[in-house]
Amino acid sequence: MSKVIDIIVATRNRYEKLMGLLNSIPKKVKAYDIHTHVICDGDSKTYNKLLNNSSIYRLDLSGTNIGSVLCRNELLEEITNNVIPAVDDMEFPEGSIEQAITDMENHYPDDDGVLGFKQTGSPNFHPAGMTMIGIKFLNRYPKNHLFCPEYFHFACQEIYWLAMKLNKFIQSKATIHHLSPFSNKKYFDQTHWDARKKNSEDHALMKDRKAKHLIWGE
Repeated sequence: MSKVIDIIVATRNRYEKLMGLLNSIPKKVKAYDIHTHVICDGDSKTYNKLLNNSSIYRLDLSGTNIGSVLCRNELLEEITNNVIPAVDDMEFPEGSIEQAITDMENHYPDDDGVLGFKQTGSPNFHPAGMTMIGIKFLNRYPKNHLFCPEYFHFACQEIYWLAMKLNKFIQSKATIHHLSPFSNKKYFDQTHWDARKKNSEDHALMKDRKAKHLIWGE
């Protein structure tokens, strides 16, 4: 395992929630440096606010709202370490990243695996909704594009499909806290609605690809 953990974040119009996430990320865990990469999805206002934020290792801006899938894939092209694709309305409890590192070291010492974070604050969550991806597993994908680019937002399930097929997925003891609007309506924001404009298209695509036995990265 490399001595850097990369965390990538695609964000859009969620500055306060994003700061909660960033403030929950330590600079160093065990012997590992933590590098946080943020891309603002057509959101120049947040981008400008973050320009002098010393907790961010790399900051990018997409010219238009292209969706979290394409934004994340753009960041992943330059990743060379084990990576956590984080979500901008979640926060890491103390010790969470350390637990994920320990689980990766114990289960996938060759960095060829995926571990899922358990989510608190959310009544339901996908096993691969928040993951740590080993760099060897990531390198299976063309240009490290972990997420199938046909989706706009809801794409984590195909990571899970492939990892399960290859027997390379475990549910970690690590947790992430989700400010989920489904447990508290106050967390609903415009970004939720923007993502869900493509909800039916993403899920129709998911159903079609599953019926055809297609798995991105296979």
